Amino acid sequence: MGAWLMGTLFLWVIASQNFREVDKVLDLNHPEISKIVQSITYSETRSLLRLLASELNRFYFKLWGGIQVFIGGVIALLLCNYRYGYTDRLGFILVIGMWSLSIILLFWITPELTILGRQLDFSPKNPSSEKFALFWNYHFIYVLTDFLKFAIGLWSITRLSCRLF
Repeated sequence: MGAWLMGTLFLWVIASQNFREVDKVLDLNHPEISKIVQSITYSETRSLLRLLASELNRFYFKLWGGIQVFIGGVIALLLCNYRYGYTDRLGFILVIGMWSLSIILLFWITPELTILGRQLDFSPKNPSSEKFALFWNYHFIYVLTDFLKFAIGLWSITRLSCRLF
């Protein structure tokens, strides 16, 4: 459970930092970067680097989603094994809830975000456009679902810790 929650925290940091790093790289006083930026424009270079950050985030979210489904399945199978005396039905239900949310994120929300995000990568940032609004709605659903999954995980670990100690 701890690895599952730490992985989630780690991904939250990576996803937010990837976009911040674009401007940090462009602000470096490095001759090679200046040369590249001058060959196209600063804005085009920034768009290209933001595309790279987006693609990295898409890859990490898909990879982490698969890992979460695997971890959740393993934990659920371990909790099904009553030979070790684990009979906390609520704890089992909490893990199944987390696992279910991970499956929803991996197979529904993440693919929709990927499709919409790629359609918007080089389009003008127009908050009133339908696709832009739909992307942010899916993004909100992802964040809310991931936060709910994390909160359930914290509750589950707390319950387990109280039972053990």
